[in-house]
Amino acid sequence: MEGLEEEKKVSFADHVFLETHLEDWCPEQGPIRHFMELVCVGLSRNHWLTAQEKNDHILWYKDYFLQKKELIKELGAGMVQLSTSVESSS
Repeated sequence: MEGLEEEKKVSFADHVFLETHLEDWCPEQGPIRHFMELVCVGLSRNHWLTAQEKNDHILWYKDYFLQKKELIKELGAGMVQLSTSVESSS
């Protein structure tokens, strides 16, 4: 297949076990964690996306939730666990 030469170098685990991308920013439990776990399952089953594209999707959600942190905190949806080191690295 054309354009997949680089993707052949990526391990199967990088395509399927995407939860590791949640460890540094996502709460350990609650609605946001549940949502992101479902996102990871959906992405892991999509064989049309590269591993980098899957990671980019997860990073998009990370940025989105960080931007909405105050609103989420007000609503009590469980984003309070975000560390300041993660915020400064974004």
